Amino acid sequence: MARTAIVAAAAFVMLTCMVARYGATVGGADRVVSDHARSFALTHPGWRVFWSAVTHTADPPVLLCAVAAAVAWLVWRRRYRAAAFTVAATVSARIVRLGVLYAVGRPRPAGRLTASAGWAYPSGHTTSATVTALTVALVALLVARNATVRTLVPLVAVAWAVLVGCSRVALVAHWPTDVVAGWLLGAAATFLLGWALSGAPGRPRTARRSGAGSRRSPAVTGRSGAGM
Repeated sequence: MARTAIVAAAAFVMLTCMVARYGATVGGADRVVSDHARSFALTHPGWRVFWSAVTHTADPPVLLCAVAAAVAWLVWRRRYRAAAFTVAATVSARIVRLGVLYAVGRPRPAGRLTASAGWAYPSGHTTSATVTALTVALVALLVARNATVRTLVPLVAVAWAVLVGCSRVALVAHWPTDVVAGWLLGAAATFLLGWALSGAPGRPRTARRSGAGSRRSPAVTGRSGAGM
Protein backbone atom coordinates (compact mmCIF):
# COMPACT_ATOMS: atom_id res chain seq x y z
CA MET A 1 0.00 0.00 0.00
CA ALA A 2 2.80 2.42 0.86
CA ARG A 3 4.57 1.82 -2.45
CA THR A 4 1.38 2.38 -4.44
CA ALA A 5 0.69 5.59 -2.54
CA ILE A 6 4.21 6.94 -3.15
CA VAL A 7 4.10 6.13 -6.87
CA ALA A 8 0.67 7.77 -7.25
CA ALA A 9 1.79 10.85 -5.30
CA ALA A 10 4.98 11.21 -7.35
CA ALA A 11 3.08 10.85 -10.62
CA PHE A 12 0.56 13.46 -9.45
CA VAL A 13 3.31 15.93 -8.58
CA MET A 14 5.02 15.41 -11.96
CA LEU A 15 1.76 15.85 -13.86
CA THR A 16 0.91 18.96 -11.85
CA CYS A 17 4.27 20.50 -12.73
CA MET A 18 3.67 19.77 -16.42
CA VAL A 19 0.22 21.34 -16.34
CA ALA A 20 1.50 24.39 -14.49
CA ARG A 21 4.29 24.72 -17.05
CA TYR A 22 2.29 24.25 -20.26
CA GLY A 23 -0.99 25.86 -19.23
CA ALA A 24 -4.35 24.95 -20.77
CA THR A 25 -3.18 21.89 -22.67
CA VAL A 26 -0.28 19.49 -22.32
CA GLY A 27 1.48 19.04 -25.63
CA GLY A 28 -1.79 19.57 -27.54
CA ALA A 29 -3.03 16.08 -26.68
CA ASP A 30 -5.64 17.39 -24.25
CA ARG A 31 -7.21 19.60 -26.90
CA VAL A 32 -7.28 16.86 -29.55
CA VAL A 33 -9.01 14.38 -27.24
CA SER A 34 -11.44 17.01 -25.98
CA ASP A 35 -12.39 18.14 -29.50
CA HIS A 36 -13.03 14.57 -30.63
CA ALA A 37 -15.07 13.85 -27.51
CA ARG A 38 -17.29 16.87 -28.11
CA SER A 39 -17.84 16.09 -31.80
CA PHE A 40 -18.77 12.47 -31.05
CA ALA A 41 -21.15 13.40 -28.22
CA LEU A 42 -22.96 15.97 -30.35
CA THR A 43 -23.63 13.43 -33.10
CA HIS A 44 -24.57 10.56 -30.76
CA PRO A 45 -27.31 11.69 -28.31
CA GLY A 46 -27.51 8.30 -26.59
CA TRP A 47 -23.79 8.45 -25.82
CA ARG A 48 -24.24 11.83 -24.19
CA VAL A 49 -27.22 10.65 -22.14
CA PHE A 50 -25.28 7.63 -20.86
CA TRP A 51 -22.27 9.66 -19.74
CA SER A 52 -24.49 12.32 -18.19
CA ALA A 53 -26.13 9.63 -16.04
CA VAL A 54 -22.72 8.32 -15.00
CA THR A 55 -21.29 11.72 -14.13
CA HIS A 56 -24.26 12.64 -11.93
CA THR A 57 -23.61 9.62 -9.70
CA ALA A 58 -20.54 11.51 -8.45
CA ASP A 59 -22.21 14.87 -7.89
CA PRO A 60 -21.19 16.34 -4.49
CA PRO A 61 -24.65 15.94 -2.83
CA VAL A 62 -24.80 12.28 -3.91
CA LEU A 63 -21.35 11.44 -2.58
CA LEU A 64 -21.91 13.40 0.61
CA CYS A 65 -25.02 11.36 1.36
CA ALA A 66 -23.21 8.13 0.47
CA VAL A 67 -20.24 8.89 2.72
CA ALA A 68 -22.52 9.96 5.58
CA ALA A 69 -24.52 6.75 5.26
CA ALA A 70 -21.36 4.64 5.16
CA VAL A 71 -19.91 6.34 8.24
CA ALA A 72 -23.19 5.96 10.12
CA TRP A 73 -23.30 2.24 9.27
CA LEU A 74 -19.70 1.71 10.36
CA VAL A 75 -20.32 3.51 13.65
CA TRP A 76 -23.45 1.41 14.22
CA ARG A 77 -21.35 -1.71 13.65
CA ARG A 78 -18.76 -0.28 16.07
CA ARG A 79 -16.12 -0.06 13.36
CA TYR A 80 -14.96 3.28 14.68
CA ARG A 81 -11.51 3.24 13.11
CA ALA A 82 -12.96 2.36 9.72
CA ALA A 83 -15.42 5.25 10.08
CA ALA A 84 -12.58 7.61 10.99
CA PHE A 85 -10.57 6.39 8.02
CA THR A 86 -13.50 7.06 5.68
CA VAL A 87 -13.96 10.62 6.94
CA ALA A 88 -10.23 11.39 6.98
CA ALA A 89 -9.67 10.11 3.43
CA THR A 90 -12.56 12.18 2.09
CA VAL A 91 -11.55 15.39 3.86
CA SER A 92 -7.80 15.16 3.19
CA ALA A 93 -8.24 14.59 -0.54
CA ARG A 94 -10.63 17.52 -0.78
CA ILE A 95 -8.23 19.86 1.04
CA VAL A 96 -5.32 18.92 -1.23
CA ARG A 97 -7.46 19.20 -4.36
CA LEU A 98 -8.70 22.67 -3.49
CA GLY A 99 -5.17 23.84 -2.78
CA VAL A 100 -3.90 22.56 -6.14
CA LEU A 101 -7.03 23.81 -7.91
CA TYR A 102 -6.42 27.44 -6.99
CA ALA A 103 -2.63 27.22 -7.22
CA VAL A 104 -2.70 25.96 -10.82
CA GLY A 105 -5.76 27.94 -11.96
CA ARG A 106 -6.31 25.96 -15.15
CA PRO A 107 -9.32 26.96 -17.33
CA ARG A 108 -11.82 24.33 -18.39
CA PRO A 109 -12.27 23.37 -22.05
CA ALA A 110 -14.74 25.37 -24.13
CA GLY A 111 -18.04 23.93 -25.33
CA ARG A 112 -18.84 21.92 -22.24
CA LEU A 113 -21.79 19.53 -22.49
CA THR A 114 -22.70 19.43 -18.81
CA ALA A 115 -23.01 22.00 -16.06
CA SER A 116 -19.60 22.79 -14.60
CA ALA A 117 -17.85 25.81 -13.16
CA GLY A 118 -14.57 26.84 -11.58
CA TRP A 119 -11.02 25.82 -12.38
CA ALA A 120 -10.34 22.49 -14.05
CA TYR A 121 -7.29 20.85 -12.49
CA PRO A 122 -7.67 18.35 -10.93
CA SER A 123 -11.16 17.02 -11.61
CA GLY A 124 -13.31 17.19 -8.49
CA HIS A 125 -15.77 14.51 -9.59
CA THR A 126 -12.92 12.14 -10.43
CA THR A 127 -10.98 12.77 -7.23
CA SER A 128 -14.04 12.31 -5.02
CA ALA A 129 -15.17 9.20 -6.88
CA THR A 130 -11.69 7.67 -6.63
CA VAL A 131 -11.42 8.33 -2.89
CA THR A 132 -14.91 6.95 -2.31
CA ALA A 133 -14.29 3.86 -4.44
CA LEU A 134 -10.92 3.01 -2.90
CA THR A 135 -12.16 3.64 0.62
CA VAL A 136 -15.10 1.30 0.02
CA ALA A 137 -12.74 -1.26 -1.53
CA LEU A 138 -10.27 -1.16 1.39
CA VAL A 139 -12.98 -1.35 4.03
CA ALA A 140 -14.61 -4.26 2.19
CA LEU A 141 -11.31 -6.12 1.93
CA LEU A 142 -10.46 -5.61 5.58
CA VAL A 143 -13.89 -5.93 7.19
CA ALA A 144 -16.09 -8.16 5.03
CA ARG A 145 -16.01 -11.88 5.75
CA ASN A 146 -17.81 -13.12 2.65
CA ALA A 147 -15.37 -13.93 -0.18
CA THR A 148 -17.82 -12.81 -2.86
CA VAL A 149 -18.27 -9.42 -1.21
CA ARG A 150 -14.52 -9.02 -0.83
CA THR A 151 -14.10 -9.63 -4.57
CA LEU A 152 -17.07 -7.91 -6.16
CA VAL A 153 -17.26 -4.73 -4.07
CA PRO A 154 -13.70 -3.53 -4.89
CA LEU A 155 -14.13 -4.40 -8.59
CA VAL A 156 -17.44 -2.57 -8.92
CA ALA A 157 -16.22 0.42 -6.92
CA VAL A 158 -13.03 0.89 -8.96
CA ALA A 159 -14.88 0.39 -12.26
CA TRP A 160 -17.35 3.08 -11.22
CA ALA A 161 -14.54 5.54 -10.43
CA VAL A 162 -12.98 4.89 -13.83
CA LEU A 163 -16.31 5.50 -15.57
CA VAL A 164 -16.86 8.74 -13.67
CA GLY A 165 -13.48 10.02 -14.84
CA CYS A 166 -14.23 9.04 -18.44
CA SER A 167 -17.58 10.82 -18.23
CA ARG A 168 -15.87 14.11 -17.43
CA VAL A 169 -13.86 13.89 -20.66
CA ALA A 170 -16.79 12.59 -22.71
CA LEU A 171 -18.89 15.58 -21.65
CA VAL A 172 -15.99 18.03 -22.13
CA ALA A 173 -16.21 19.11 -18.49
CA HIS A 174 -12.48 18.51 -18.05
CA TRP A 175 -9.29 18.01 -19.99
CA PRO A 176 -8.05 14.39 -19.96
CA THR A 177 -5.09 15.29 -17.74
CA ASP A 178 -7.52 16.77 -15.18
CA VAL A 179 -9.08 13.34 -14.90
CA VAL A 180 -5.76 11.48 -14.72
CA ALA A 181 -4.73 13.85 -11.93
CA GLY A 182 -7.98 13.12 -10.10
CA TRP A 183 -7.33 9.39 -10.23
CA LEU A 184 -3.75 9.84 -9.02
CA LEU A 185 -4.65 12.25 -6.23
CA GLY A 186 -7.51 10.07 -5.03
CA ALA A 187 -5.29 6.99 -4.98
CA ALA A 188 -2.40 8.77 -3.28
CA ALA A 189 -4.57 10.32 -0.56
CA THR A 190 -6.46 7.11 0.21
CA PHE A 191 -3.49 4.75 0.21
CA LEU A 192 -1.21 7.13 2.10
CA LEU A 193 -3.79 7.56 4.82
CA GLY A 194 -4.51 3.84 4.90
CA TRP A 195 -0.82 3.12 5.25
CA ALA A 196 -0.40 5.76 7.95
CA LEU A 197 -3.23 4.21 9.93
CA SER A 198 -1.67 0.75 9.40
CA GLY A 199 -4.76 -0.83 7.95
CA ALA A 200 -6.96 0.57 10.70
CA PRO A 201 -10.28 -0.73 9.31
CA GLY A 202 -9.32 -4.35 9.91
CA ARG A 203 -7.38 -4.23 13.17
CA PRO A 204 -10.14 -5.26 15.58
CA ARG A 205 -10.75 -8.60 13.85
CA THR A 206 -7.01 -9.37 13.64
CA ALA A 207 -6.61 -8.66 17.34
CA ARG A 208 -9.39 -11.09 18.20
CA ARG A 209 -7.71 -13.86 16.25
CA SER A 210 -4.39 -13.16 17.96
CA GLY A 211 -6.10 -13.26 21.33
CA ALA A 212 -7.71 -16.59 20.50
CA GLY A 213 -4.31 -17.99 19.56
CA SER A 214 -2.86 -16.79 22.85
CA ARG A 215 -5.61 -18.50 24.84
CA ARG A 216 -4.92 -21.83 23.12
CA SER A 217 -1.18 -21.76 23.76
CA PRO A 218 -1.31 -22.86 27.46
CA ALA A 219 -3.17 -26.00 26.52
CA VAL A 220 -0.62 -26.83 23.87
CA THR A 221 2.17 -26.16 26.35
CA GLY A 222 0.50 -28.36 28.89
CA ARG A 223 0.25 -31.28 26.47
CA SER A 224 3.86 -30.84 25.52
CA GLY A 225 4.89 -30.97 29.15
CA ALA A 226 2.84 -34.10 29.77
CA GLY A 227 4.49 -35.79 26.82
CA MET A 228 7.93 -35.02 28.18
